[in-house]
Amino acid sequence: MKFAAFVVKEATEVGKDQALMQRMPFDEKDLAESNRVFLFENMASIKNISIVAKEDASIDAIEGARAVADNAVPGKPSIVFH
Repeated sequence: MKFAAFVVKEATEVGKDQALMQRMPFDEKDLAESNRVFLFENMASIKNISIVAKEDASIDAIEGARAVADNAVPGKPSIVFH
């Protein structure tokens, strides 16, 4: 029920159409790529950072990534460390 309560609260705050939309009005992957330096500036020890959309077939090559990606929703990305 936590999820339902969250969606109801979000719908009350931003409107039902926005709270339940299936896609963002912008490309989230492109946004992350264009802000890569800012997003990862404090992660100097991490050398290989990939930003992958869950529709990208290459995600299946990363162990456990498909299950995590399937839980990602618009505006709430998921992170996989491997």
